[in-house]
Amino acid sequence: MLISDKALHIASLSGQSVWFEAGVAQEVPPLIVDECIAAGAYPVGKQPQTKKSVATSATVEVDEVSDEDQAMEIMAAIEQLMDKGDNKAFSKNGDPRVRSIEKILGYDITSQQRDTAWAELSEA
Repeated sequence: MLISDKALHIASLSGQSVWFEAGVAQEVPPLIVDECIAAGAYPVGKQPQTKKSVATSATVEVDEVSDEDQAMEIMAAIEQLMDKGDNKAFSKNGDPRVRSIEKILGYDITSQQRDTAWAELSEA
C-alpha cells in the first residue's frame, strides 16, 4: 500500500495505471511500485522522502500539468464521489461540489473546470 500527499496519476508503459487521492492509501500493482515512489508516493506508515535542497544559481523549470490531464483528474475525482454515494458532495441540482472535488485532488479548481468535466462525464 502506498500513499501520496497530493493527487497523482501514474501510468506505466506496461499499460497499468494508478490514481492517488491526496492522503488516501492505494493498493498498487507490484510492477509499478517503483514508478509511483519516483513520482512522490511512499509506503503507508513511512515518512515521505524529502530531497535535500542544494542552493544553485540554476533555474529549475517545473512542468505544469496539461489542461487535458487536469480535466482527466477532475473527472476521476467526480467518479470517486459518485462511487461513494455521498449526497453532501453534490448540490441540490445534482452537480458535484467544487470543494468535494478539491478534497480528493488536493488542489483548487474553478467551477468552470468542474462544469466542463461534469458535462464530459454526463455525455458518456
